[in-house]
Amino acid sequence: MDRPAVVLKPAGKIVAAPVAHHMKIGKRPVVQEAPRNGTPPFDKTPAARWRIQVVLTTAVAVTLLGLVVLIGWALDILILKSLLPGLVTMKANTALAFALSGASLGLSILYATYWSRLLCRLLASTVALIGGLTLSQYLIGWDLGIDQLLFAESVGALAAASPGRMALSTTLNFLLIGLALQLLSSRHSRLAQALAITAGLIGLLAFLGYWYGAATLYGFGAYTAMAIHTSLAFVVLSLAVLLARPDHALAQLLASRTSAGVLARWMLPASLLLPFGLGWLRQFGENSGYYDGSFGLAIMVVLMIVCLTLLIWFSAQSIERTELERLHTLASLKTTAARFTNIVNLAADAIISVDEDQRILIFNQGAERIFGYTAAELVGQPLDMLLPARFTGAHREHVRRFATEPDAARDMSRRAEIHGRRKDGTEFPAEASISKVKENGNIQFTVFLRDISARKRVEEEIRRLNTDLERKVIERTAELAAANQELEAFSYSVSHDLARRCAPSMGSARRCSKTTRTSWTNRAGIISTGCAPPPSTWGI
Repeated sequence: MDRPAVVLKPAGKIVAAPVAHHMKIGKRPVVQEAPRNGTPPFDKTPAARWRIQVVLTTAVAVTLLGLVVLIGWALDILILKSLLPGLVTMKANTALAFALSGASLGLSILYATYWSRLLCRLLASTVALIGGLTLSQYLIGWDLGIDQLLFAESVGALAAASPGRMALSTTLNFLLIGLALQLLSSRHSRLAQALAITAGLIGLLAFLGYWYGAATLYGFGAYTAMAIHTSLAFVVLSLAVLLARPDHALAQLLASRTSAGVLARWMLPASLLLPFGLGWLRQFGENSGYYDGSFGLAIMVVLMIVCLTLLIWFSAQSIERTELERLHTLASLKTTAARFTNIVNLAADAIISVDEDQRILIFNQGAERIFGYTAAELVGQPLDMLLPARFTGAHREHVRRFATEPDAARDMSRRAEIHGRRKDGTEFPAEASISKVKENGNIQFTVFLRDISARKRVEEEIRRLNTDLERKVIERTAELAAANQELEAFSYSVSHDLARRCAPSMGSARRCSKTTRTSWTNRAGIISTGCAPPPSTWGI
């Protein structure tokens, strides 16, 4: 069967497209099998924990009941065998079968190893064997000697056709319960439910016989009668078998958060307890002489109408609250989906979601602009349509490996350059990142892709300009170096010529400077002594 996938349209509408799905519409999801490493297969939800506690408590109670009755037979304590004096005793084989049934049920819940499953089936087979062999004694009329194999019972015991032999209905129930426990973890779980329901109804019928004083319901003619605690044990054991598997209809319904689950949690206990109470009240009044049968029947009908009306009213109120919460949540989800649709459609990048088979689920407007396809053309189609043919095989393998890795997201461009293919067949470079979300056992991949063709062109232009600039810088540097060499040569020539031409003038100037310094020195001597130096020193 197919399920709808979300397709984002330009106007913010959401279009449904068929996508392959393994779950059938109208069927409840199949719960995963318990782990096989020996750990208890406990769920974390409150309803699942409640279910496990109920089943384990029932298994322990039934096992203890069988052991206590066996102790009563071993020590010959009548109250442990029949609860009250004057009632039918639970036979030793019955007590043993109950102990084995409770142990098998408890082990099937607690552990899921190979050896524990083998032991559960061995115990269940033993229970079915005890019931089948005893039933064959009733049908064929032979005596296999198993009735008093554990403990002997005196001849003439209350409501016993044969010493130590369990009731005919009890043998049938143990055969049904043993087969139900045997099939509990197999593919035939529906058959196990049917067997458990049948055994529970037989036990309930016997208990009603004790409750209303109808001996025919718990004992048929000269056959051994079913004990009252035997009937109760069958009722609770059958309910526990129905709740043992989380994928059983009753267990799923009681644990469901839907309106059906709420209604079942209200109505099921009432349907079991209300008839008991009203029937007992009617019988008590009639036996006490407070009213006759017609009046008691009328009172019972009126009380049944009132109780059912109140129950339906309270159930309807609870369902209404649940439905209002659901509608409010649905409105919030629609608002969130609309916002998400607008955000996705306004994104310039391509946003593409695919399933585990890599078929397209979401194709936004950015993807339409980049690839040239419309969402209607691609939703439900393989992702290979958007990739060059030479990359499709490697891309599929990368996505499959990513599904098994613990990372929730990855940059795809860091491995190698990504290329896309447009509707017209042209290719373009891109950068992309991928993320995954696992929901209900299915993985959905979302790719965020950006066309980097323009950026590649700009980068190529920048590289070209850089190359031209580097070439021009090298050429200019060479020209400047040549000019510097010419300038140095010219400077050297000019300085050499100037030095050669100015050498005579520089000699005359040095002699003139020396004569001048001598004249001034002589004059200074005349001024300081008042005597003139000899004419020979005047320098004239």
